[in-house]
Amino acid sequence: MTPTSVAESFPDRARADAAVNALLAAGFPADALSVSGVGSGHEGRFLGRIVVLIVLWSIPGGALGAALGALLSIAGIGPQGTTGVVVQVVSWLIIGHLLAGMWAGYLLLADRSHREIAPGRETSVTVSVNCRNEAEAESARRLLDPSQ
Repeated sequence: MTPTSVAESFPDRARADAAVNALLAAGFPADALSVSGVGSGHEGRFLGRIVVLIVLWSIPGGALGAALGALLSIAGIGPQGTTGVVVQVVSWLIIGHLLAGMWAGYLLLADRSHREIAPGRETSVTVSVNCRNEAEAESARRLLDPSQ
């Protein structure tokens, strides 16, 4: 008697819920069932867009930061000598890079004109059943059959 797991995917939450109800009515314990949804794909596109936006804004932000560091060094503000100038320019480059990327990301996250990451937008739902033996697994397979 080896434990077996049986799983089936459904196109929407309503059909998955019907399968769960059928399993519960057949006597399967609730703790043996699990339901998981797969995202709609909007999340992936949104995260890809945010990464591209952050990178594209970080580059000019870094350039502006480096220019500010160089201007400060020319004005005599900050450490002196070659090493001091390099440290100042690189430090301001990093600050500009981080600030520009951070604010670009924040602005995109604050834009609520689209609901990319909204709850309840699954395209498929998987119902899994942990069965104690093969007879129970066969019963679960019949109940989970989406063609019924």
